[in-house]
Amino acid sequence: MSAFTTNTRPGPYSCLITALAIFLTTASACSDARDSHLKSVPLESGAVGSQCDGISTRAVANDLMANNYLLPPHPIVELPPDLTWAEDPIGDPNWEFQLHSLRYLVALINAWRDTGDQQYLDRTDFILQDWLSDNPRANPPSEYSWDDHSTAQRAKMLACAAEEIDAPWIDEALQLHGEMLADKAFYVEEGNHAFNQAQGLLVVGCALGNIHWVDLALTRMVDVITKSVGPQGVTNEQAVGYQLYNYVIYREAIGRLSACGLEIPSEFDRVELMPEFLAHATLPNGNYVMLGDTGARRARKIEGTIAEYAATRGKRGPKPETNAAIYDAGFVFARTGWGEEVPIEDEVFLSVRFGPSRMFHGHVDGGSLTMYGYGSPLVVDAGKFTYAKNEWRDYFLSASAHNVVLVAGMTPDEGADTDLIASTIADDYVFIFLEREAAPGIKWQRRVLFSMNGYIVVDDRLANTTGGSVYQLWHLVHDADPVIIGTTTTTRRASGNLAILQLGPVDSVVLVTAAETPIQGWLSYDYLELLPSPTVIAASSEREP
Repeated sequence: MSAFTTNTRPGPYSCLITALAIFLTTASACSDARDSHLKSVPLESGAVGSQCDGISTRAVANDLMANNYLLPPHPIVELPPDLTWAEDPIGDPNWEFQLHSLRYLVALINAWRDTGDQQYLDRTDFILQDWLSDNPRANPPSEYSWDDHSTAQRAKMLACAAEEIDAPWIDEALQLHGEMLADKAFYVEEGNHAFNQAQGLLVVGCALGNIHWVDLALTRMVDVITKSVGPQGVTNEQAVGYQLYNYVIYREAIGRLSACGLEIPSEFDRVELMPEFLAHATLPNGNYVMLGDTGARRARKIEGTIAEYAATRGKRGPKPETNAAIYDAGFVFARTGWGEEVPIEDEVFLSVRFGPSRMFHGHVDGGSLTMYGYGSPLVVDAGKFTYAKNEWRDYFLSASAHNVVLVAGMTPDEGADTDLIASTIADDYVFIFLEREAAPGIKWQRRVLFSMNGYIVVDDRLANTTGGSVYQLWHLVHDADPVIIGTTTTTRRASGNLAILQLGPVDSVVLVTAAETPIQGWLSYDYLELLPSPTVIAASSEREP
């Protein structure tokens, strides 16, 4: 263990040295049950020459005609034919936001275009005018009526509808939305909300021939991309799912700019770098690793890029040239290979988080790692579960929902950055050395050695003057079926298993599953999906001089 010896510092240290090893227990690493919680979510794509985009199927259109609203990932709900726009049948802010964005109406527009059936266009007309009538700027029925993001999305829908509906009221609605989106006080300036606001202003400006709005929108788009996407093509949203979402809306914007007859600014060039990150963030089974506000979902097949190779598990696309990548935005990805010597699903994968403190769709996960092997995630991020402001959202964002070290009796410093002190990518290993404040005044150092032979050694050391215990958390996949013998934890799945060996002295190793006071031992693969999931907690009060 000499490779992990730390420099001497004043004060006592707590030390937890852990080895994580995986092993194959059946001949086949592929299992339908393993993928049962993984869903493919429809994604938007801009259409050059039209400002219409969104989920668009005849089934969705026919459901809307029957007053059934499908707003993924939420279940379909039946609403009154004439809405009050205060409806919130499932008590979820994301559902309310989607209702007021009106983007689902694109299904009716496209059904009208495909069939010429006037009822689809008439229903679109009714819903739009009903929304405009029932949602005044003063005292609207919902806080999402004129929310910064719903207004941006609704502006795009109005521009889409204006391609088919020629009436003074829709021009007035576009004018109102354009004025709001152009207002500096209404503009949020950062993140995907700001970019969508700029997109909304762009399409309104194009629809009304307002060159000033078009220029302002383009200026804002360039500003957001410059601030949001680094030179390595990684967004600052701190979530794999939002790396994909931002890539999609940036590509959508390129289509919208072309539809408006505009040239694409050179700042959009960095968008083409974004699929590389998504490739390295793809697990060997073709699903994205759950980091930040990211559910379990199939990776996007981005044609002609290494992301296509990762998503199709080597069936299509150019093969990545490296097995590991470190991104300055705060991500380390490493794997044993891309299917050269073993089936690609059986490769071993590691992710490690570092970088700035939580922002946008990130979590308090600095220093956390995840692990995959032989067909399954093994050590996992707990997921996102909800956007509602409640104790469950607080938990899934918190350090307690991640594979980190906590100090007894002390609240983690959620505003602390995690510094990458040193790193090495070699042919047969990857080494990462991180440092952050585990709690105010307590420095936590984590060294991670990932061997291309498929094991990980984690050395955690904390300058701890409180005299209390430190806790090392490992969140396991929901069906891990772990058993603890001594201080070693072993999972007992049909295939793809994990052994967690404590190499240093610990006071105890326990399992916590489905606890609610405090919340611990839960996993969320999808929005509002909650599964009991074992968390291994190793406690140590040992001190080094």
